[in-house]
Parts: sequence; structure tokens; C-alpha cells
Amino acid sequence: MKTEYNLFINTIDKAQPSFVFRNNKGKSLYSYKFIDRQEDLVGRLKYFLLKHRLGLDRLSGIFVLKGEGSFTAVRAGVVLANAIAFLGGIPAQMIDSSDIAKKYARPKKRSFAAAYYNKEPNITL
Repeated sequence: MKTEYNLFINTIDKAQPSFVFRNNKGKSLYSYKFIDRQEDLVGRLKYFLLKHRLGLDRLSGIFVLKGEGSFTAVRAGVVLANAIAFLGGIPAQMIDSSDIAKKYARPKKRSFAAAYYNKEPNITL
């Protein structure tokens, strides 16, 4: 039987990797350095999955770090998580960056991540 794993997505904390894959017992299997350009998230995730032969069929949950970060970065992480969750029928949820060390087994069934912003967006033309 293949090991199931959880995907942790980080788009806000540059000191942490952008992607961490952990088994359901909390042991880190793989991680990928922080990706500064949010438009590169999907391509880098695809490359990472192929390189390590990690299929989404083994994914049991998606966790997105929430906390202070740019509006675009938070939105990019949530959109990526929810797209994978929707397409694969995989539950997703937001977690505090201080909770990254906790062992998460599985998010609630059929849940989606919701973005929480710490301030109004600063949109300029």
C-alpha cells in the first residue's frame, strides 16, 4: 500500500519552504524552497511532483499557512490549494504559521481553504 501524504503550502513566510509533503504521521518526506514569484507556484509544484513521483492520488489533505503576508501571496496559496482540492476531491484548510510543526492527520472532509487578510488590499493603477 502506498503511503498517503499531506501537502503544506506556504506563500507568506520566506524562512520556510513553499511546499512540504508529510506522511499522515507528521514526518516530513520532501520540501521545496520558498518560491518568491507567486506566478511560478503551479509550475514548480508540477515539477516537484514529477521529480519525486508523488501522485495527487496519494494526497489526503492540503494545508495552507495563514498569517501576515502580501495580498497576492495569500490569494495565490489559497487558489492553488482550492484548485487541487476541488479537482481531486481532497479536503483543504488554513492553519496558522505557528502551527506548522503540529502533526495534522487530515482536514475536514470536503472542506476548502478560505483566505484571511490582515488589512485591506493596496491596489494601485
